Amino acid sequence: MNVSRRRSPNIIFTLSLCLCGVMVCGAEEFKAGDVIVAKRSVPLRRGSRTTDHITAGQVLQTQFVQGNWLWVTHRKSGYIQASEVMGSEEAEAEFSRRISGNPADIVAQRARGYVRLLNGNVDEALADFAAVLRVTTASPLFFSDRGTAWFAKGQYDRALADFNRAVLHQGTPRLAELDQANLYCGRGLALLSTGAIDKAIRDFDVAITTSEGQLATAYYRRGLAFLSRGNANERAMADLNRALQLNRLDVAAINARGLVWLRLGMFKKAADDFRRVISKSPDKPFVRSTKSDLLYGQLWTNDDWPSNVTRQISPSDSAYYNLAILLAAGPDEIRDGAEARLRAEKVCRLDKNRYYAFQEALAAAYAAEDDFENARERQRKAIALAPDEELKEALEQALTNYDDGKRHPYLLGGATKRT
Repeated sequence: MNVSRRRSPNIIFTLSLCLCGVMVCGAEEFKAGDVIVAKRSVPLRRGSRTTDHITAGQVLQTQFVQGNWLWVTHRKSGYIQASEVMGSEEAEAEFSRRISGNPADIVAQRARGYVRLLNGNVDEALADFAAVLRVTTASPLFFSDRGTAWFAKGQYDRALADFNRAVLHQGTPRLAELDQANLYCGRGLALLSTGAIDKAIRDFDVAITTSEGQLATAYYRRGLAFLSRGNANERAMADLNRALQLNRLDVAAINARGLVWLRLGMFKKAADDFRRVISKSPDKPFVRSTKSDLLYGQLWTNDDWPSNVTRQISPSDSAYYNLAILLAAGPDEIRDGAEARLRAEKVCRLDKNRYYAFQEALAAAYAAEDDFENARERQRKAIALAPDEELKEALEQALTNYDDGKRHPYLLGGATKRT
């Protein structure tokens, strides 16, 4: 997924054209896969029927371009005019301008909060949502907004508290069905992150029922919950496939499906899904997902590892890691040390060598090519970056292999893979 847009020269009049799936509208160019932001409240349409109501600042993904219209996905899919959307950098400046002109404009305040989350400015987004709540607590959605930001910050208990409050007051005023579904979907993700898998699944069930089976986010997150169970891979696969039917460009669901294929021992299919994620954002592995999970990506945890070892990882950089470790340390029929090294080097470079797991993947790739000197160097770096002693001890096991001139063994439940 490429969220960049080439800038056209300033022109006096608006020029709109469609060429090879690209929309140029004034100074903006949009194409399939772009993440865009709504300028104002506007309906999504499918023919004469309204499929969803979009509010200012909400994040959409372009599926394809047709004339002056973009087919986009938010909670549901539909057409929106290209003139009604903008890129994320422009959006933050625009909503800031509106707030400057009217500090009481809570619509612009919420919108800027959404955009700041999209741009990774979580603390600033929290400040925006808190400002809204200081003005009014009239809608449960205002608590849901702040819950989303707390989640993005990794404060799962605070996120859950806000979502609980939103769900408790969802009838005052009564929310639209999709808004109700989103509340349960948000709370379900918070529950999942605190380890309450069965409760999370029940919330996702409610979201799916309330949205009449049309909320891709709910299927994706329930698929993650089934994946987390460890014994419900087929149910996880069914949910992820349904999510992709509703949003075929959802790289988070594609990446998660790759993990299910991996669990099922279908290594080639797993590798194909990870490559598919990477191909959608080859130079931007930190591009975020494309629905409400835009901010979250994957949470890597492992039952055999300390429960506090978690990190929010985007689907794209997760796919780089998953593919590298699979090709480097997987079964013989899938091993490819050269490609593993290229994938691991890429994500380490873009991560600026800050995350231990990417260093671990690069060490495994070097070992797959029998370059044990570099494997040991990178594994030591992974150990140095690991956040606690228990994790360091687990990583020491692979270092012992490299000291003995052995490759890193691939273990579905072991330290070489986190799902």
